[in-house]
Amino acid sequence: MYIRFQTSEIDYDSSTKPFWIFHGAYELRDSAIPEYDKQYLKDLLERFDDNLDKPTKFSRKQPTWWATKWISRYKDSAKEHIQKMYEMKRIYEEYDKYVEVVVTDNPWYIVYEDEYQIVAEPYKDTLR
Repeated sequence: MYIRFQTSEIDYDSSTKPFWIFHGAYELRDSAIPEYDKQYLKDLLERFDDNLDKPTKFSRKQPTWWATKWISRYKDSAKEHIQKMYEMKRIYEEYDKYVEVVVTDNPWYIVYEDEYQIVAEPYKDTLR
């Protein structure tokens, strides 16, 4: 199973799919929220930077991340990362932001995979 934490905001560069929660967390961290929540988000984001590899591939054909339509998901075995994502979700939702947790066993074409995550490219019939 694969898990994605996504916001209600649409990423039109990614085939009209919702943004991953990281996009919203960075925006929220830089907004007018209390300092303790800014610091907590900063700590969570730094933890992911330090403990999660950056994907090296985002498409089956194009080498650049901005030229494709990709979706990142966690493997269900990435328990610690998923727990921290739920913490991020809690903070995000305290500011009336919606986060949906999407679970699937059909992640599309996997173009990158490591111990904790995948990057997948949508099937042609799922693009809108």
